[in-house]
Amino acid sequence: MIINIGFNRFNFFGTLILIIALFFSICGCTPVPNHPQLTVEKPKKTRSGSYLISDLKDLSQLKWWLKIHDPNLTNLIKKALANSNDIKIAEAHVLEAKAQLRQAQYTWLPTLGLNANGFAGNGFNTKINPEGALATTNLFYKNQKVRFNGYYSGFMPNYSLNILANLNNTKLTKASLELERASYLATRLSIIGQVSGSYFMMIGQKAQLDEQRQLVNDLKELRRLEAIRYKKGASDLSIITSIDQKIDNNQASLLTIQNSISQVENTIKLLINKNPGPIKHYNNLNKISINGLIVANIPASVIENRPDFIIAKQNLIMSEANIGLAYSNFFPNISLTGLLGGASLELTHLLNISTGLFTAEAAASMPLLNGNLYEGINVAKAQNNEAFYNYIKSLRSIFADIDNNLTNQQLMNAIYNNKLSAFKATKKSYFLVKSRYIAGATDKRDLLNAKINLDSAKIDLIIAKMQQLDSIVQVYQALAGGIRSNPSHDR
Repeated sequence: MIINIGFNRFNFFGTLILIIALFFSICGCTPVPNHPQLTVEKPKKTRSGSYLISDLKDLSQLKWWLKIHDPNLTNLIKKALANSNDIKIAEAHVLEAKAQLRQAQYTWLPTLGLNANGFAGNGFNTKINPEGALATTNLFYKNQKVRFNGYYSGFMPNYSLNILANLNNTKLTKASLELERASYLATRLSIIGQVSGSYFMMIGQKAQLDEQRQLVNDLKELRRLEAIRYKKGASDLSIITSIDQKIDNNQASLLTIQNSISQVENTIKLLINKNPGPIKHYNNLNKISINGLIVANIPASVIENRPDFIIAKQNLIMSEANIGLAYSNFFPNISLTGLLGGASLELTHLLNISTGLFTAEAAASMPLLNGNLYEGINVAKAQNNEAFYNYIKSLRSIFADIDNNLTNQQLMNAIYNNKLSAFKATKKSYFLVKSRYIAGATDKRDLLNAKINLDSAKIDLIIAKMQQLDSIVQVYQALAGGIRSNPSHDR
C-alpha cells in the first residue's frame, strides 16, 4: 500500500503530528516474546562453605593482588592494563558501539541538504503569433529562435522513519554497547588473571629450577661414591645404572623448566606490550602468605559483575530487539520531503520570472503480502528462544564455576598443607641422618639419599604452592575480582 498526500504550508505540520501519533499507537501492539516461567534461584552456600550474601562489598573494585605485597606483580598488572593491545582493541570496539548508538539515535532527526540546479536551452521550429499591441512590434520577428535559462535552489529537508524500526534499532545498539563494555571488562579480567598466574608460575618455576639443579648435583655425587664402591667390588653395576637413569630424567626436567620459564616470561612481556626478555622478581615463593586473600563470604553482586552474565543478558535483549525489527517490516515507512528556496525562469528578451518556493510531500508505504518477511519473524523468535536458554545456561554455569573454583582452592590449601607436613618430616629425617653421619654411625651415601629425598620434597612443596596460588587467581577470575578497578570504558 502506497499513500501519497499533498500538503500545503498551513496543514503540513499538523498532519505530520497526526501521522506520528497514529503509528506510535500502532507500535504498542507489537508482540512481546513469551518464555516459560523459569525461576533461577541463587545458591545460598557453596560446597566450600562460603555463603552468597547481600553485601555492599563490591569485589569488582577490589585490587586483590595488592594483598600479595609484591611491587613487581602490582607494576606488571598496572602496565598490562594500560598497554595491552587486547585492551586497546576492546576499547576501540566500545567506541565503535558508542558511535553506532549515536547513529541509531540520529535516525529520529530529519536531514537537511542544500540543493541547487540550473538549466538552459534553445527552441526550434518556434511559432509565435502575437496579438493586440504586441502584434505592432517587431520584437518577435527578431527572436524566432527562443532561448531560455533558469535555476532553482534552496534547502531540502528530508525526514524518513519507521517508528517501530527506530525504537528497536536504538534498543539493539544500546544492548550492543553494553555487550562491548562487557567484552572490554572480560578482557581486563583475563589480563589480570594471565599476568598474576604467569607471574606466580614464573617465580615458582625459578625456585623449582634451583632445587632441580641441587637434586641433579646430589645424584651425581651419589653416583661418584657408588662408582668408587663398584671399582672396589663393594657395589653392583645395577645401582649405578639406576642412578644414571634418575640423573637423565631430572636433567630432562631441568631443560623443560628452563624452556617453560622463557615462555612464561615472554608471555608476560607480550601482555605488557614489550619485546621478549627476562622478568625480574625479588619474592620468595614460599614466603607468599595467602592469609586474608580469599573473602569468607561471597557478595551476591558477583553474579551481575561477571562479563559472561552481562553478555548473555544483552544477547537476550538484542534478540528481543531483532523480533521488533522483524515486525517493523510490516509497519509503514513514512517519508517527508520539502524544498524551501527560490526559483527563476528567464525567456531571453521576453520574460523573467523569479519566486520564493515552498513545497512539501509525504508518503507512507508498507507491505501487505511477503512470505520472506513472515519467515524472518519466525527466525527472530527462534533466535530469541536460543538466547533465552543460553541466558539460563549462563546463570547455571556461573554458579557452578564459582562453586568449583572455591572448592578447588580449598582442596589446594589442603594439598599444600599435606606437602608442607611431608617436607617438614623429610627435613627432620635428613637432620637425623646427618647427626648419625657426623657421629660416624652411617656413611655419606645414606646422607646423600636423605638429601635427595629432601630435594624432592622441596620440589613437591614448590609445585603445591604454585597450584595454591593459581587456585586463588582462578577464584578471583570466577568472582570478577578487580574487573572494574579504574576501567576507562565502564561508563
